[in-house]
Amino acid sequence: MNEIKEHGKKWLYWFALAVAIIIVYKALDNFGDVVGTIGRFFEIITPFLVGIFISYLLYMPCKKIEEIYAKSKLKFITKKSKMLGILTVYLIILLLLIILINFILPVVFESVRDLINNIQNYYEIAINNYNNLPDDNILKSNVVNDAIRNIQNLDIKQYFQLEKILEYVMNAIDAVTRNI
Repeated sequence: MNEIKEHGKKWLYWFALAVAIIIVYKALDNFGDVVGTIGRFFEIITPFLVGIFISYLLYMPCKKIEEIYAKSKLKFITKKSKMLGILTVYLIILLLLIILINFILPVVFESVRDLINNIQNYYEIAINNYNNLPDDNILKSNVVNDAIRNIQNLDIKQYFQLEKILEYVMNAIDAVTRNI
């Protein structure tokens, strides 16, 4: 009887090894499909991971505010301390978003617009500084001179139009929000 069990264990071991080898071979044979499947899995699970991360970030301040409300002398506030803590954290996040949208983003957009409007001047300053370099400078090689001559014929401002940049930003925002 023991010989039959030993023989069965050996057979099961070799069978499991053969199945594992076949699975590894098929996985490597269809590597593109495996990578695509893993990518789709992460596309599906990304919103959940983002939600977990956000809840993790907001848990600590919510817990501290809840403790402050729990120490209150008013019975209503003490009973509803968890709800009030969550509500307070949500209001703080909402206020931070409003501040970001109303005060910080316009400054960033203004800075980008100024950069776009002045990029031709920056380019000309860089070319003038290059031309003022001594002749024995390492940057005065033929390769660099040829590249600068090719760049001088370009109108850089045409590549930095505000409408195109806003379109790029909107596409980037759309790509990010589509994956969340």
